[in-house]
Amino acid sequence: MPATVLMFRRHRVGLIAWSLPLLLMVAITVPSYQSTYPGLAQRAPLVAQMQSTDGMRLLYGILHDPGTLGQLFTWEVGSYVIILACVMALLLGVSTTRGEEETGGLELVRASGVQPMAPLAAAMVLVFTSCVLVGAGSAGILLMQMGSTDELTVEGAVGFGAVTTAASFAVGLTAMLCAQLRGEARGAKSWAFAFLGGAFLMRVLADQAIYDDSWPQWLTTLNWFTPFGWKEVASPYTDDNLWTLAVFALVCGVLLAVVTVLYRAREYSASTLPDRSVSTRGLTVRGVETWGWVSGRSHVLGWWVAVLLVSALFGSMTAGLVQTLRDSEPTRELLERMSAAQGPGAVESSQVAAAGSPAAAALDPTHLLAQFYEFLGLYVAILVAVFGITALTRWRSEEKAGHLDLELTAGTRRWRSLTARSTVAVFSSVALLAASAALMGWLGELQMADDVGAGEAFRQSMTSTFGQVPAVLAGIGLAALLIAVVPRATGAIWAVVAGSGFIQAFGGLVDLPQWALDLSLYAWAPVRGEDWPWAQMILLSVIGVAGIVAAAALVGRRDITTG
Repeated sequence: MPATVLMFRRHRVGLIAWSLPLLLMVAITVPSYQSTYPGLAQRAPLVAQMQSTDGMRLLYGILHDPGTLGQLFTWEVGSYVIILACVMALLLGVSTTRGEEETGGLELVRASGVQPMAPLAAAMVLVFTSCVLVGAGSAGILLMQMGSTDELTVEGAVGFGAVTTAASFAVGLTAMLCAQLRGEARGAKSWAFAFLGGAFLMRVLADQAIYDDSWPQWLTTLNWFTPFGWKEVASPYTDDNLWTLAVFALVCGVLLAVVTVLYRAREYSASTLPDRSVSTRGLTVRGVETWGWVSGRSHVLGWWVAVLLVSALFGSMTAGLVQTLRDSEPTRELLERMSAAQGPGAVESSQVAAAGSPAAAALDPTHLLAQFYEFLGLYVAILVAVFGITALTRWRSEEKAGHLDLELTAGTRRWRSLTARSTVAVFSSVALLAASAALMGWLGELQMADDVGAGEAFRQSMTSTFGQVPAVLAGIGLAALLIAVVPRATGAIWAVVAGSGFIQAFGGLVDLPQWALDLSLYAWAPVRGEDWPWAQMILLSVIGVAGIVAAAALVGRRDITTG
């Protein structure tokens, strides 16, 4: 029990920071759908288009008929909730096991006289509690919303909550398994994320086989072997196969037993597999700036691949989703409320005049494309911001693990070391944002050039996506300042990122006042056809640069903290 209490105290901030935004997203989704698509008739064009769009099926899976509110929620936002809950469980699974061993925290706990298995049990309890918090919380919210619509059911709510809990806990246990196999937290995370990518690919293949009879039908069984496919197997709000939950629980039980056996079989700080994290090859490092890149290049390259794949996926949907916006008025209204450009006012006056009326302007493909790219630009910018901040906060992780001491003993000044990491984070983030914008623009050109003119899709993509550079820069600058001044509060930067993303994506749906909408870092991206918010963009850039400069000046005034 003391080990469990300590584990919750050490990770309570991360637990709350992950679970609350996910539950808030669940809470606002069904009411937003209901206000935009009050009936199945209004929803029919959207459902038909989503079912036939390859990119949407790849991202979210199968959308079943007739497209009730429960089915639509499970298909779209439910997919996000499950994926993010799995990432949460993965990170907690590694940090509470191998991460605690690396920082020395587990050594102190075991030295206090607790049973050897107590820390592992505490880690499992924490991960399971986090999964239950998201899963049961989602089910509770959906049950409460049944009073406002007859398209939600008890079975569907319970099924979705249970699938979310089981899938995320299975991923958390898999991460713990990787932590037993690998001797360092970074390697365990890499293996766990590789598993997550393979699981997603299996889900994509299975769903494609379900949709297309020409594919080998044995692929449909892959959904049983991937946590991301369990949503389709249990089918909340459609078939409500609640009996499958027993199978998922059995899988979690087997994983739990395997982790326990491997934990018992190894020595403290050792790994089941031979440790290959240390290379005997020589490495020439000409300075701290070079070391900043060398030590973080695997992180940078991994994120580049992931973000560019997401950008390619988004870009491949351009024509299909623009057509959906043209065919479905409720979808247009929903996106306008979520977008920085509110309605036809965002269209250039020449476009409105050419179209002849505001209603015709709203259907103009150039205007619809602008709305689409604003929406995509926000999500890509959030991904790049997460990448840039994690690239920088690795410096704090190295400090906690004691690795920074080795760097400083070589004569490196702290300000120079932190500035080197900040430089890598800034330049790699800006380059990634530019590459993502260019990729989405190029794919848009291939699909939309005949409708909007050559070059228009590329210009809109670069404006909406690359225009988020000041927001990304501000986030990195604030993170650097927290690391330098209040290192224990470094995790607070995620509240800024999550809060800004929520305000920008959902603020219009919950009717937040304008002053609250303006607080989002991502509210000030330029929009083609409007005056650019130069003052706000410059202010965000100044915040980013000033944060990095101030961090360099202040980091030397505090003690190095480890553990």
